Amino acid sequence: MGAGRIGLQLARRLQAFGIRILAHDPFADQAALASLNITLVTLDELLAESHGVSLHLPVSTSTRHIIDRAALARLRPRAVVVNTARGPLIDEPALIEALASGRLAAAALDVFDPEPLSPNSPLRAMENVILTPHAGFYSDRSLQTLQRMAAEEAARALEGQTLRSEITSGRSEITSSR
Repeated sequence: MGAGRIGLQLARRLQAFGIRILAHDPFADQAALASLNITLVTLDELLAESHGVSLHLPVSTSTRHIIDRAALARLRPRAVVVNTARGPLIDEPALIEALASGRLAAAALDVFDPEPLSPNSPLRAMENVILTPHAGFYSDRSLQTLQRMAAEEAARALEGQTLRSEITSGRSEITSSR
């Protein structure tokens, strides 16, 4: 879910495994998807057909809890959910229920709602869950890139240029131009 810069980078890496890649993103660059042989589908198709779903979305009113009980019920049985984007994309109690029941095979989570993950969260005791402390992005190269991009964005702001990632509401809801 989400075929922006990060979603497309993941797709490039997954192609080495020879898998069929589906994407759901109403703002997707059709040419970029075609160049990577990615099939654009509806959310229902993505959930019904995917063995694994990786989230690469900003949080907005339309994406908050996009993975909820209803979405988990539509998801292919025994699928895997990966969230390295934003914690509020997943309804955590619904995820816990799907994992505990065996409906969902596994989850890998780098982000939580709220952060940090509560010490009492049932996710911490589940053997079918991988948890990382909002650091899944980390490498020396990614840290250098992050610092460079932050400096470039600050320079754009100081020069009165259009920002790549504008703040659009009081809660720092970020929308990125793809």
